Amino acid sequence: MRNLVILFSVLFSGALFFSACQSSSDYETSETEQREMGQDQQQAPPQNQQMPQQNQSDIVLSDEDLMVVSDLNMELQEVQNDASNQLISMIEDKGMTTEEYQQLSQMMETGAGDQITEAQVNTMEEINSEMMTIRTSMQQEMDQVLEENGYTMEEFQEMSMVISQNPEYQQRLMELQAN
Repeated sequence: MRNLVILFSVLFSGALFFSACQSSSDYETSETEQREMGQDQQQAPPQNQQMPQQNQSDIVLSDEDLMVVSDLNMELQEVQNDASNQLISMIEDKGMTTEEYQQLSQMMETGAGDQITEAQVNTMEEINSEMMTIRTSMQQEMDQVLEENGYTMEEFQEMSMVISQNPEYQQRLMELQAN
């Protein structure tokens, strides 16, 4: 069961990382398109001063920014853990173990779905539908946590990515957390 919690956490974190990468590439594409069309207008500054719209390598984060990202990350991890626990409970409430769910999912993905009974397919469809509801709820809760702290998901993801790609920020964050 612990492995499934880790799996769900990795999936949710992966979704966040993918969104961060996508947001970054969307911005770069948008900037390129604006230049090509000769419409490179100056954008209004974002709500938070520490998140100017610029290349990630140009973003300077203060110690306070680092701690805010760390604190928000912990809060978001709690939301993800709650969602993972909901998923596990929901799967078990459907009469399936998490291991069975993983096996059936793999079978369906690899084309071995003909070995799955109709009842199992129906249960999997119910689980997948409810899983999307839980994921949507989790995303809304995460957005709310960020909004209450004055950030958007995009701003948080951008700051997180800057930290993850900068060893100096990572070292400084560890020093701040140790104090």
